[in-house]
Amino acid sequence: MKSSEVNCGSSFSSSFKIMARNFDSIKDIDGTQETLHLVIRIIDLWVVPTRDYSGHLEMVIMDSNGDKILFMARKDQFDTWYAMLREGSTYIMNNFRTVPNDGQYKICNHALKLLFTGETTLKTQDLLDIANNVYGFMNFEDILTKRAKFLCVNW
Repeated sequence: MKSSEVNCGSSFSSSFKIMARNFDSIKDIDGTQETLHLVIRIIDLWVVPTRDYSGHLEMVIMDSNGDKILFMARKDQFDTWYAMLREGSTYIMNNFRTVPNDGQYKICNHALKLLFTGETTLKTQDLLDIANNVYGFMNFEDILTKRAKFLCVNW
C-alpha cells in the first residue's frame, strides 16, 4: 500500500491506521460534529480564478458510498494544497471546517461544504473500495421547469 502524509499548519501531527479506525460518511455530515475523519476520492478538481489572479481551489470529493460534497481551499491555503492534490487519488482527511452550501451555484446537493484549515491533514492512501465515480441523473423535466436545485446532483 502506497501512502504519504501531508500536514498543513502548526505543529499538529497525527498518524492514521486505516484498518483500526471507523470513518465518517459524507451523508452523515451535519455540522454538529467537532471532528470528522473521511476516506475519500477526489473526483473533480479545479481552480476558480479571481480578478487579482490569486484564485481558490475547489473539488468534489466522494466516499465509498458514492456520496459527494464540495471541498474548498481559500486563497490563503491555495499554494499549500494545489500541488499536493490529484484528481482521481484517494485520501484520508481530518480537521476541516463545515460551512453552509448556500452559494448561488451549488455543485453538490449536500447542505454543507468543507473548507481546508491550517490544521487539515491528508494522507494519500491507495483505496480500491472507492469507485472512480458514481453517476446519478436528473429528470429532464425538472431541469426544464427549474425544479432542479443544483447544477449537478451526482456527476
